[in-house]
Amino acid sequence: MDPSTEPKPTPAGGRPESAFVRPLVTLVGIAVFVWLVFFVSGYGRRYAQMAKPWSKGGTHLVEISLIREDLDNLACASDVVLEGGVRCSYGANRQRATPPVEDDRLMLRQYVTVNRDLLLGAGLWSAPDLRTTLPPWRFTVACNFHITGIVKSVSLRWSPGGPFDPVNQSVPAGTLTDCAFPR
Repeated sequence: MDPSTEPKPTPAGGRPESAFVRPLVTLVGIAVFVWLVFFVSGYGRRYAQMAKPWSKGGTHLVEISLIREDLDNLACASDVVLEGGVRCSYGANRQRATPPVEDDRLMLRQYVTVNRDLLLGAGLWSAPDLRTTLPPWRFTVACNFHITGIVKSVSLRWSPGGPFDPVNQSVPAGTLTDCAFPR
């Protein structure tokens, strides 16, 4: 028997090595291509890392779950300033912003929707329905959420004396308008 016509031995799994190498190289090539497309398109600057496809410039109807103490309880810390001067009342160093943010329409606070989506919104407490006597129990408010930015680095405080905890994902941020109790 001619040694050149003998089949070459295969690795222990029974398949030639090239059967594993080609698909692996192809998969890596596809992954690099997809990463490059997202990087060049600026996808991360426009979309929040959430289940919903919320992006900068979009407007969405949201229903937010609140208690009346949230007016004083909620605060965020970040150096990001959105269009119109909307920002957190604390800087990234967790010290009060200078100059301080006094107007609710410019002060970002974190809110959680009834669908458990986290967002940073300004202007909720300026709504006429929320300037009245609020219920002593948990309630919801429906608002139009106008997304003017995506905040990638923010810390949240859920009580006035509590610590600021960093958020490990980007969060949509913007203004809340036309807020009212669902009827």
